[in-house]
Amino acid sequence: DNYYFVKGDKIPYKSNLNMFSYSAGINYKMSNNASIYTRFSNGQKAPDLQFYFDNFNSATASPAVKAQSITQFEIGYKFKGAKSSGSIIPFYSKLSNIPVSSIGQNTDNTAYFTPVVYNTLTTLGLEAEANLNIVGNFSLIGNATIQSAKATTWQSWVMGANGSADDKLVNNNGNKAENVPTLMLNISPTYSFKKGYLMLTYRYMGAREANMANVFTLPGFGQLNLSAGYDISSKLSLNANINN
Repeated sequence: DNYYFVKGDKIPYKSNLNMFSYSAGINYKMSNNASIYTRFSNGQKAPDLQFYFDNFNSATASPAVKAQSITQFEIGYKFKGAKSSGSIIPFYSKLSNIPVSSIGQNTDNTAYFTPVVYNTLTTLGLEAEANLNIVGNFSLIGNATIQSAKATTWQSWVMGANGSADDKLVNNNGNKAENVPTLMLNISPTYSFKKGYLMLTYRYMGAREANMANVFTLPGFGQLNLSAGYDISSKLSLNANINN
């Protein structure tokens, strides 16, 4: 029809993936109020189903199937006092074998997909969280993530005129990862009383690149929400949320 490309006959395919995921960590208690820990993990997952729909469209040319892999390493400091608690966590992550292909149109108006290229993203960052009981029934919860996500290896297809003759790969190595803000922030002051609470939440998402070519940037924005709750009885409570 006018929306979906017709790829032709049914194409049977079969692929096998052997995957192994693991995680290990160690925690050291420095005192009753503080500890440090470190964790390393490596996980694998099969490609999304759409990968097979997009790329197994020829009985003679099918890509090698690779499991996506994510490697993570973090070191954390956790603390807890009479009126405060929180954590500071530097982290590193690498996402590998990200499949990228594009759909094109032949000169006879039939569809084809470009060969698959596999890319890698690397992220360095810091997470911080704090919970403060400032005075009486008034408390403050805040958390922030500061990160830098970049393309270790990133190639993508640029399509020319109909047909694959002028298709070419563009190298975006070193560019910032798309849709990953440098800063994310949440701050929630809360007032609690015997039968309820009142909470104001400010959320901020920083500017982020709109695509891997870093052609333009989506601006940062803030969101202010108000929520409240009240226990009418031991079995009935009332909650309200206002989201801006």
